[in-house]
Amino acid sequence: MEPRTNTTRKAQALSLSDLFRSKDQIEFVVPSQIEDHLVFQVLCNGLPVAHARLEALSIPKPTDSRIIEIFSNRNRGTFTLKMIQVSPQFRKRGIGSMLLKEVLHWCRHNQVQRVVGDLAGETPIFRRWCAKNGFRTTATDQIDLML
Repeated sequence: MEPRTNTTRKAQALSLSDLFRSKDQIEFVVPSQIEDHLVFQVLCNGLPVAHARLEALSIPKPTDSRIIEIFSNRNRGTFTLKMIQVSPQFRKRGIGSMLLKEVLHWCRHNQVQRVVGDLAGETPIFRRWCAKNGFRTTATDQIDLML
């Protein structure tokens, strides 16, 4: 087995044509309207290669309690990033980052004010990736982004 070599090159903005062969047909599929559950996809030649799922933050049922009212108002327009996943053969190409940027762009233009979530999986790697993409990460493995 040959030793792995690392190469360093100047960072540059990637476009979809950089990530796929020029003959590939790439599409983002985004929700047409805001709902409690949102699904975003990246398709390559009509086949899904990545997806993200957001859910509206659950708000307790209204009661006479002022605490519930304050909590409800503070979290209106907040969605939880439940999942972002890229097919193994398409990883390490920036597709997840492009999908996340598309999700956040859609959220900004559809009155979503905040995206939160929990870190899972390879936490140190995912923590750095989330921070690089604008999320604040907490010691309790949660992420938070005000839009």
